[in-house]
Amino acid sequence: MSAKQDLTIYNSWNITIPAIPARSRLFQLEPRGIGTPYVESLTSYIVRLAKAHCLLPTILITKMIAPHLKQTFVKNCTSRSLGILFAKAKTINGCGDIAQDFVRAITILSHNKNLRYLTLLDWSEILMTKGLFRSHKAWCPVCNQKWLCSSTDNIYEPLIWSIKAVKVCTKHNTLLSERCSHCSQKIPLLTWRSRNGFCSNCEEPLVNSRNQAPELITNINLKKQEWIANSIGKILELTPSLTYPVSKNQVKNNLNLAVQVLADGNSATLASSLAVPRNTLWGWCQGKSFPTLDNLLNISFRLNISLADLITKDIEFTTQDRSRERIFEDEGLQRSSPLDTPRFKKRGFFIQ
Repeated sequence: MSAKQDLTIYNSWNITIPAIPARSRLFQLEPRGIGTPYVESLTSYIVRLAKAHCLLPTILITKMIAPHLKQTFVKNCTSRSLGILFAKAKTINGCGDIAQDFVRAITILSHNKNLRYLTLLDWSEILMTKGLFRSHKAWCPVCNQKWLCSSTDNIYEPLIWSIKAVKVCTKHNTLLSERCSHCSQKIPLLTWRSRNGFCSNCEEPLVNSRNQAPELITNINLKKQEWIANSIGKILELTPSLTYPVSKNQVKNNLNLAVQVLADGNSATLASSLAVPRNTLWGWCQGKSFPTLDNLLNISFRLNISLADLITKDIEFTTQDRSRERIFEDEGLQRSSPLDTPRFKKRGFFIQ
């Protein structure tokens, strides 16, 4: 046998160096709850990101995030001058320039592309920032207790807890707490040593004390708060699935249609039913002004449509559900209205 016949021929190797994607400076930490009513807030994500890198939030912000920010008052800050940012921490979860700046900076550092869903940026055309957020933390002690029993790594702060209009946790039918059960202090959204689920003043867990039971929703007037929480939660759930920018014109068009269909063009009649001044409704219909979140909630309740539909869809008022019970009597809402007549019942519009 010849030497040539003794050789084994193997497939050639591809020694081309593969393209290596750019590495992120920070961990690509997965946000919690995207696509649900309990999506994580961006301030909570920052605290978790700091913990994942064994850093204090103040160090993460000043050393890592700040150099990528456009906002001068943050970009040039040191760990000792973060008080200005901490005082404005609620805007990080909001729909303005500071939220946009933080989302962009952390996206550059972590390569995480869905951080805008941890804010209200996609609703910037609809939501007025004034009075939108609490200036301090609120939390469900039952949620925190369950997370703590599982693992401290599971604790996060849902975005819905930071919205001022929301006062209950619909998961556990309990009121949100706003003061630590150990030191009775209110807790800022961000501090130098923030920890999700723990008080930054006394460092105790934000749960009910041993002899303190959760404050359950039992009063009928508190059902209003449950309805509000569900309405806002639906907005947060829809955020990732939005395929087009939400516009103020949608609300304006729906209100104009309501005037024409439900009140035969008489804006005073609809204004009376909505419990708002006629000039206020006229301003909304003309696009001269825009309803606050509280007003949007009031409109959606009184017109018996969901908040999500009011701000994202063309409403068919003639097919509205007329069966849902109104429960806000002791909140000042009446079971009768100028539109509660056979004429409007025939059109499918009914307020009990």
